[in-house]
Amino acid sequence: AITKESILITRAKDIPHLMRRAFRTALSDRPGAVHVRVPDDVYEEEIDIAESELYGGTCLWPADRPVADFAKIDEAIALLLEAKRPVIVCGQGAVVSGAGPEVRAVAEALSIPVGTTMTGKGAISETHPLSLRVIGARGGTSYSNRFLEEADLVFFVGSNTDSAGTDGRKLPSAARQPRIIQLDISRQEAGNNYRADVALVGDAKATLALMADRIREKGLKGRAENGQDVAAAMAELDRSAAEAAKSDDLPIHPIRFVKELEALLPEKSLVLVEPSTGSIFSAAYLVQRREGRMFLSGYSMGALGYSLPAAVGAAVARPDHTIVSLGGDGSFYFNCGELETYSRLGLNIKYVLFNNNVFGWIRGEIEHVYNANPFATDFRYVDYCKIAEGFGLRTFRIDAPERIAPVLREAFSYSGPAFIEMPV
Repeated sequence: AITKESILITRAKDIPHLMRRAFRTALSDRPGAVHVRVPDDVYEEEIDIAESELYGGTCLWPADRPVADFAKIDEAIALLLEAKRPVIVCGQGAVVSGAGPEVRAVAEALSIPVGTTMTGKGAISETHPLSLRVIGARGGTSYSNRFLEEADLVFFVGSNTDSAGTDGRKLPSAARQPRIIQLDISRQEAGNNYRADVALVGDAKATLALMADRIREKGLKGRAENGQDVAAAMAELDRSAAEAAKSDDLPIHPIRFVKELEALLPEKSLVLVEPSTGSIFSAAYLVQRREGRMFLSGYSMGALGYSLPAAVGAAVARPDHTIVSLGGDGSFYFNCGELETYSRLGLNIKYVLFNNNVFGWIRGEIEHVYNANPFATDFRYVDYCKIAEGFGLRTFRIDAPERIAPVLREAFSYSGPAFIEMPV
């Protein structure tokens, strides 16, 4: 199902009750969308609604913060203390819960490296001494993934352990038979894809806070040996990208764009990505210095075109932020009509189109997975800037690497929408 619940309102007098139910469902446990259907005839009804029926308590999030079973928390701590090469992996649930300070408290107390999935990016600052940045198949690198390959324990926090975050269940390495701890707000997720030695069902922030308190109060010390290796590994990662970050090649190397974007991002900004060239490179090489939600991605069911409409929601929800939306030419056609919304509402969105005239991932799979000749994957030349101009946007074309910084500075200098096309 796409939504947590679908509600049909057949009588106007039921609206207060059913809308409270919709908000409770959407905001409880694992947050998610609720579909509410109101037939036309219900709109024609007139009712009196008492103010007492419109109380806002059901609209607050988090609705509650349940703590996992205390005995299981102690079991999890015992396993963490025994591990020599533990890794904490934070998924989107850790970000949604706002559990960054608590993740840091546990990691620092026991010197445990912390990686995140693409959707968990920002759970802790990626400049933290224990941060492995992004792990897995989408944004993970050999420098971060090797910590999972060598792990003797993995503590998943707010992660659904999907194929992307675990590189098709290859991370952690089954050959090493690592112990698994999984903390999730949903009992359905805890232990879903891995047999968890300890399944903690509860809110990430509240549960980790209790865990950190117990570790601190008892003066517990772990045996982790791999925390001291993180700084060297991340330095290797940065060195591996240094040459590409200065590349003068055409088409433009995505790493150069990402590193220049990182340097110029306004303090209040959000970066949105979808399945495209821009998403993997930005997840891996855009170092998020601040903790919390800054990087949003939509990959469910191959969500081509996600970043175009998602940027509208982000801009309306955070009107004081600059929204940087990264998309590809293959996905542009799915939702390009949203450019009219950008223009009409004057939203502070900077849309960057990575243009390689091809469905790159599809072509790559045909060639390298199926060993076949690609078909229906390549495009003829399209002037995307003219399309955006037709919708009333200011447009820029980055046709050389030295143009990246000037174009970004100009686009960031004003609060209206901008369209940036770049060959990659």
